[in-house]
Amino acid sequence: MSAACAERCGLASRIDKSYAGRAVGVGFARILGRIHDASIRIGNSYLRCSFTVIEHGEIDLLVGLDVLRAHRCVISLSKNRMKFHAGVGPAKEASGFPD
Repeated sequence: MSAACAERCGLASRIDKSYAGRAVGVGFARILGRIHDASIRIGNSYLRCSFTVIEHGEIDLLVGLDVLRAHRCVISLSKNRMKFHAGVGPAKEASGFPD
């Protein structure tokens, strides 16, 4: 989750700064900390998740494989849908990625 998204969602005060650090891989990002328990709404479903908060990000939120597995998500590419155990939501088009 980006820091800007955490701020807009009213979650910035819940960031556990003891998890601060640096994420490296293809590039790097400063990790501000972790939000241990928050609910997000996808379609009609509310999912409890934890989030690593990064300082800057072109994307507000990435839903990881751990969350998809925990909430028994089934992705239908032919129907452009993600189905969770409690509901269905539209899959978003990938955008904002550099070429």
